[in-house]
Amino acid sequence: MILKQAKRYSSQIKILQQNQKAIVNSENQNPLNISFALKNDTLKGSTMYNIIRFMENNKMKLYTIRIMNEYELVKTNK
Repeated sequence: MILKQAKRYSSQIKILQQNQKAIVNSENQNPLNISFALKNDTLKGSTMYNIIRFMENNKMKLYTIRIMNEYELVKTNK
């Protein structure tokens, strides 16, 4: 699952809340891996920290932070 188009912290948290059951997936013990794609390798401010803290506090502990691939960069620059 990739959170695209959610530019504000509140939007990202809302998406995570709406999909929490599928993300945690405790019934099948097969949680989803949430992937955060960054345009560059620097984080500014506390937004990412707050999102990760929210996820960990709500049993969503499987996530990846990575640099955007070429396709994602093209899509976000349009």
